[in-house]
Amino acid sequence: MSLRSRLFLAFTAIALVPIALLAAFTLDRLARSLELWNTPGVDQSLRTSLEVSKTALTRLESTARAQAADWAQVLPPAPVDLPRRTAVRAGLRAAGLDFVQLYRRDRAGWRRVDDVLPEHVLAPEPLDLSREIDAALAAGGVIHSPRGALAAVAPLEIRDRSGARWALTAGMRVTPDFFTGLTRIGESVDFYHRFGVLRDVSRIYWLLLVAAVVLVLALVALLVATALARAMTQPLQALEQALERVAGGDLETRVAPSGARELRTLGERFNAMTARLAAARTALAEAEREAAWRDVARRLAHEFKNLLTPMTLSLRRLEKRADRVPEADRA
Repeated sequence: MSLRSRLFLAFTAIALVPIALLAAFTLDRLARSLELWNTPGVDQSLRTSLEVSKTALTRLESTARAQAADWAQVLPPAPVDLPRRTAVRAGLRAAGLDFVQLYRRDRAGWRRVDDVLPEHVLAPEPLDLSREIDAALAAGGVIHSPRGALAAVAPLEIRDRSGARWALTAGMRVTPDFFTGLTRIGESVDFYHRFGVLRDVSRIYWLLLVAAVVLVLALVALLVATALARAMTQPLQALEQALERVAGGDLETRVAPSGARELRTLGERFNAMTARLAAARTALAEAEREAAWRDVARRLAHEFKNLLTPMTLSLRRLEKRADRVPEADRA
């Protein structure tokens, strides 16, 4: 395996290991958070709360209907007299109801005629359900008043002498937002169920998002690892090729220093080394030429010496013979 491949694998591993750990941690925390958003205990509590609320409301409505129907059969179309008022109060206490009201229908609509409350109970404010009687009679006889009342309405069996219609309402007071709260409980349960589906969809969405982020980071890590490995190996490859050319005898080879500081220093030293080698080769060539010329001169001197030696001997013999030659013959 080449150095570049090893560097690439090392840089990739260094980058991908933290990314993998971060992705695993993110997915784990995300799964835990989504599980906390939608738990079986909360779901069961909401279901139980809704069922209890509906059951209690149904029982209250049934009690109010039954009592209203009973009193509508026995009470006359007139303000309640004292004996009947006492009996109605006892019935209210026994049934757990808060009021009984009598309404008379005239040309203007329903008009409240009388109120009967449990004994020792004072109404905080008058309660008028006249505007809701017609709708209640047409829809089952139950009034859910935003004024704060749960009541049942029943028409009186007996009409007065003028033939006017009478109606009786019986029920209990509740907070003004009582029915709104019941509606919100049902909406909350429905929303919580829908939220379970949304949670599953969100889990898939977040998984895809985390996977996309991991892939992008991995791609960036691969590109960075490739760039780093190339930046570190290219100067070494160039130096390797230059060494091969130097080994082939090309001492004029030079490299362009690049990369990290250490690699640039190595390139500069290589250039200095090849420059010294080139200078040494030039000096060696000059020395070889000088040595060759010295050898030639030595040989020439030897040849000249060989030529001059006989001549010198001849001259010496001539000098010796010159003394014997008469003076007249020397000229």
